[in-house]
Amino acid sequence: MKHDQNQMVRELPHSKEAEEALLGSILIDGPTVMAKCQAAGIRPAAFCERGAQVLYERLADMHDRGVAIEAMTLVEELKTAKQLEEVGGVAYVVQVSGRIPTTAQVHYFIEQVKFLWEARTGIVLARTYVEDIYNDTDGREGFKRLSGNLGQRLIIFGRREEAKTMEERVADIEADVVERIEDRQDKSRWLYTGMPTFDAVLRPLGSAREDQMVGVIGGSSQGKSALLRQFGDHFIHSGRRGVVFTRETSIDSWIEQAAASRCRVDLMNPERTTRAEKEAFMAECKWLREQAAGKLLWCFQHEDSTPLGSVKDLEAQYRAFVNLHGPPDFVMVDYLQLFDAAKRCNNREQEVADVSHRLQALCRSAGNVWIIAAQMNETGLREQRTIRRDEDGKVIHRLPQAGDLRESQAFFHDLDRALAIYRPPVNSADDDNLEPAILRPEQWLCQIKRRRGGTGVSKCWFNRSHTRFEEFTRHELTGGSGKSDWLA
Repeated sequence: MKHDQNQMVRELPHSKEAEEALLGSILIDGPTVMAKCQAAGIRPAAFCERGAQVLYERLADMHDRGVAIEAMTLVEELKTAKQLEEVGGVAYVVQVSGRIPTTAQVHYFIEQVKFLWEARTGIVLARTYVEDIYNDTDGREGFKRLSGNLGQRLIIFGRREEAKTMEERVADIEADVVERIEDRQDKSRWLYTGMPTFDAVLRPLGSAREDQMVGVIGGSSQGKSALLRQFGDHFIHSGRRGVVFTRETSIDSWIEQAAASRCRVDLMNPERTTRAEKEAFMAECKWLREQAAGKLLWCFQHEDSTPLGSVKDLEAQYRAFVNLHGPPDFVMVDYLQLFDAAKRCNNREQEVADVSHRLQALCRSAGNVWIIAAQMNETGLREQRTIRRDEDGKVIHRLPQAGDLRESQAFFHDLDRALAIYRPPVNSADDDNLEPAILRPEQWLCQIKRRRGGTGVSKCWFNRSHTRFEEFTRHELTGGSGKSDWLA
């Protein structure tokens, strides 16, 4: 067979800017960024430029030896190893160290460097396969053998975690658990909710392995969307970047209610707003407009420019977003049962299961926290609303359960964490808690599942005027005794 090698000569994909930005991030915050690089599997071979490979190798060695990472120390290390000229001299180190001012986009740079490394590896495998096919003399048997070898290598390459040896897995787990025992774990990606009892008892979101897919489950008008907005509002005010896919409300409504909730503006009775509350609301809108919009917060609704009818639409919109802006810290989906399946199914239960499974796969590949709202079924809600008492007259609470999910239990099994909103039939003062006119009903956030353990309850009031969950004070939790089963 004739073969023109010039047809195969194309530059391998790489980004000098991303490589230097990642190295610059390490020079800004060596221990934190290097730990993230190692956790992502970044090695010297991940860099295309030879100077970048040597620089990363030297930085990784400094990190492993506990040497403080800074530009001048790096130069001395390179001199000692006789590698300074190989990287391009002091000028290259200075260029890298001044590439970026902060580490805010370090996750994006890691993903870019890793993706392009994987792309180059795939191309090299393909080129080798083509050359071997042209040079092979075993005919059909040779073709089958070479194709089989390529298939096996691509499977291993595509399933990177499966390529790890058992020894590597044990070492990773040992390091992770020891870091948590010694409270040295990387907390930079933890999402604190702004609710102190929740964070202390139920733990911040994304604070453990397999803690990325979070479900917020509740009945109609129990505050699922309000809780998502409250969490998201706190996240972006903490400097986190997030994407909201909303089918339950419009983008305008999401922004309006989030701002009003933060500033305690009653949208049902706006004429009662004080001057101070009005000024706070205007200041919040200015901050959202100038500091958050397109920088920390992006919202998408179902419209011609961004269709969100099915889970496939959501997948496409998310991947397009990542290509433009890099991966966010969190994603919110409001809510599960409003999205169509990606394929035809025999019944609604299978459709919802398909949506859930695809969201889980997307969440796993994204590596960030996804918070997804979902509806409870009416059977479970009726049981929760029924008042039952023991022989002493104490209310027996029927807390939410896995079977209370509407239309599909697959979502519960896919979740890493399940947070269910429970409205007791009577409140802590034994007064009616279900009357629709109650402006501040008692509602509990019940963590009914967490893969790493830690079920429990955060008792709250739901302030309907401000669509906001307000945790019980310590005095309310303890009844003045100083002791409570609800506090850690």
